[in-house]
Amino acid sequence: HMLWTRRWIALAVAWGVCILGWLFVSQIPSRYESHARVFVQMRQVLPAGANGATTIGDQVRDIDTVRQTLTSAVNLEKVVRGTDLARGATTDRQISDRAAGLQNAIKIVAQQDNLFEIAVTAPSGKLARQITQKLIDIFVEQNLSDDRTKTSQSLTFLDQQLQARQKQLQEAEAKRADFQNRYLGALPGTG
Repeated sequence: HMLWTRRWIALAVAWGVCILGWLFVSQIPSRYESHARVFVQMRQVLPAGANGATTIGDQVRDIDTVRQTLTSAVNLEKVVRGTDLARGATTDRQISDRAAGLQNAIKIVAQQDNLFEIAVTAPSGKLARQITQKLIDIFVEQNLSDDRTKTSQSLTFLDQQLQARQKQLQEAEAKRADFQNRYLGALPGTG
């Protein structure tokens, strides 16, 4: 009965707490996250080891290379220049400052050996999506150019091996022909 008689005071206190809570929540800046998963195929055309097996150390080194490539200062500056972050930045110093700030907003986690998750936090959803997409685009471009270089190196290596084997085959054929010419009469069934 006592609570019912003071219901207006309880209602005023509840409204006061709600308004203070809403004001506090409205002051928290909005954060948007964009997540992407990237599968990186680490196999090369020719294996790195002499016996054809890759070691665990090679895999760890490859994973660290992927992380460093995605968050390098040069790539982050490309991301800043290719997204809405470049708006209002007139000098190279401002762009490098924004790239340094962007490095804290990007998290790269290796989920499995070849699967990476890129998480970007930004003040707007559109900007977070742009940054994530630009990171993926830069990584793909670099890997394609690296793959072309590795492929051309592999083809050069294979061509050299093919020429060496062809030379060895010609020498073996010459030795066989010389042997037949020398000992033609001594061979069974030829005489």
